[in-house]
Amino acid sequence: MLNRKKTREINVLGTRNVIAACIAAGVARLVYTSTYNVVFGGVPISNGSELLPYYPAEKHVDKYSASKTVAEQLVLSANGAYLPEGSSGSYPQRQLATCAIRSAAIYGEVTPALAFRFPSSHGCKLGFD
Repeated sequence: MLNRKKTREINVLGTRNVIAACIAAGVARLVYTSTYNVVFGGVPISNGSELLPYYPAEKHVDKYSASKTVAEQLVLSANGAYLPEGSSGSYPQRQLATCAIRSAAIYGEVTPALAFRFPSSHGCKLGFD
């Protein structure tokens, strides 16, 4: 079970810190690893695109998806933030360029909540050779 407070601290507050650090250090590009859950509300998505509206954070059934929604919005709203003088930003005006990748599912090798499923998955292999 995910700790709600830690989930928010990592995904929302941590993302705020990363954005602030990028701007302070003059980092020109920030790519955020998001999740399809930011637009998924339980109804299958067919022919989806970047134009799909966010599923409201307050309606998510889990805090992880809600926190990723808020964090992605923070990252995308930081797009175009002005960087300090002397930075090598993406535009002539030295601005931060941001984007989000909405992957389907990324799990760590030892994700406790899912580890029990992997051995029975067809063709699944744990670890690396």
